[in-house]
Amino acid sequence: MIVWIGYLKSWRLMGSATISCIEGCECTSAFVDGMHEEGNTQQYMARLLATQHEHCLVEVKINDFSRSKGHKLKVTGVMVTRRIDYLGQGDFTDQVIMDAMTSQNEAAEEDNTGG
Repeated sequence: MIVWIGYLKSWRLMGSATISCIEGCECTSAFVDGMHEEGNTQQYMARLLATQHEHCLVEVKINDFSRSKGHKLKVTGVMVTRRIDYLGQGDFTDQVIMDAMTSQNEAAEEDNTGG
């Protein structure tokens, strides 16, 4: 399954967080950075690929790392969807969204590591 975490990015006093599964299910962790240089506030989504479990506890832990002087991160929503593995047929909307989120997460990780 896919766990989507909505969060805000803004230009002032925003921090970063690591999102991970800590009980029941297992997933890849995601790094999110609430800071951007756009001069506005925008909604973003982080994606966790998780194993299915009747009790899946997800943690959003604020990191010490911050590109600003603040450590604020606002979670705006949580959504759980099924994971679809495509075999070259059907609706590819989920795949397009997943590819975009992967690119976004990779860019945030590169910013964090200086890569």
